[in-house]
This record gives sequence, C-alpha cells and structure tokens, in this order.
Amino acid sequence: MTRENIDLLLETPYFIGLTVQLGKLTPEDFVSIIREYGEQHSDRLILNSDLGRDKSDLFSCSKAVHQMLKQEINKKVIEKIAHKNAKKLFACI
Repeated sequence: MTRENIDLLLETPYFIGLTVQLGKLTPEDFVSIIREYGEQHSDRLILNSDLGRDKSDLFSCSKAVHQMLKQEINKKVIEKIAHKNAKKLFACI
C-alpha cells in the first residue's frame, strides 16, 4: 500500500497493511496517513513491517506507534491498528 493507492484500496472490503520500513513508509508518513484515514477506517488498517532478507529496521513498528502517541492519535485507534486488527485477521486463517 502506498499513499497513492490508499483511496483505491479503501473501496474494497479488505484489511489494508501499512508497511513501515526502509524504502517504504517512514513512521512519519505512516502517521500522516493515520491522521487522514485512521479515525474513519481504523477497523481495516494494520501496521506491519517488512522484516526479511533485505536490510530492515527491527523497531519500525515500535517507532510508528511512538510517533502516533507523540502526535496524540486516539489510543483506541492505535490499539486497533497496531494490534487488534492483525489479531482479528489472523484468527480467520
């Protein structure tokens, strides 16, 4: 997901993963998206990282949560995006 295609994805019924990682979304970009879409779509957004074989930041998700707290994003929204939605998604598998 990128900022450029989030509107298209919001037209679908699916969860939307926001990947905070080097070369993808920065924690600041992530918070900007959450500020714009988070309250209305918090039941569908999922914070994730792209930890794999390429260079990665192990703390990218923690940094994104920290940025949300600093920007005073509603704590219930943070909890959904950073934890509950992923738990709901993976409970279906």
